[in-house]
Amino acid sequence: GAWGNVVTVNNVSVSGDMIVNMGTAASANQALSVAGPGGNTTIAGNLTAVTNNGAIGQTSTITVGGTTSLNTGGNSPITLNLTTNNFASVQLRTGTGTSANATIVDTNGIDLGASTIGNNLSISASGNITTSGTVAVTGNATLAATGGNVTFANGSSVAGTTGIAASSTSGNVSISTVGNLTPDAISAPGRIQAITTGVLTINNTISSTGAWVEASGASINSTSTGAITTTVGNSFLTATSGSLVVPAMTVGLTADLSSPTGITQATGLVITGGNVTATFTRPSGKMSKV
Repeated sequence: GAWGNVVTVNNVSVSGDMIVNMGTAASANQALSVAGPGGNTTIAGNLTAVTNNGAIGQTSTITVGGTTSLNTGGNSPITLNLTTNNFASVQLRTGTGTSANATIVDTNGIDLGASTIGNNLSISASGNITTSGTVAVTGNATLAATGGNVTFANGSSVAGTTGIAASSTSGNVSISTVGNLTPDAISAPGRIQAITTGVLTINNTISSTGAWVEASGASINSTSTGAITTTVGNSFLTATSGSLVVPAMTVGLTADLSSPTGITQATGLVITGGNVTATFTRPSGKMSKV
């Protein structure tokens, strides 16, 4: 039914798939609530929801056993942010603009399939956050796993100026992207990887309390606000084809720094339990280690 300018799905239980298509035939900007105030939505199979530049949201819990595919088609958000939601895999698509955000909250783990987000992406889960498809984010991304690991890969990209923030309260964080990458705050008790094919710019804190940190890019830039901290582990910073500007570092064991063109320091370096190894290739091709 419809209330106001919102189409709602109320108190629905489906043993198979459900499709809600509000494409060009629907009123422009008409919103869709996939779980309205009348009760929860439970779908054993797949859910597909499409609007004509209308927001997709909820007021009750939604549970989907298969793939959830959501498409607003324009500058409108996807907001499924109840902590009781339970998705398996989601595919998200918004248009472009400052309102073209996607926010998903899950009571367990969640997988991100092929997705295109026109502005910002926010994913919170009580289990693992993984990617099975390419995720392209025009703005910034925030990934928070309170009971598992964060893995963001599969040729994915985040183009925003504050980049990607990721946290795990009990596991590891692995970010592997194409293009340039600016990690925002990244924290985990386990290992952390921030790897990209383009320029890696470190301007916030990357912190592991129980393992090691690996950061790699074609070149690595660091600002005065960038920092890497490992309480008990090592840090590995590798510029694969360009220069390496080392951020402030507090390392429990060893800092391993590598660049083919040159290594400089943005600010202070503190090694509490080991050594610094810096390796670069001179123009003659000889290796120098200091």
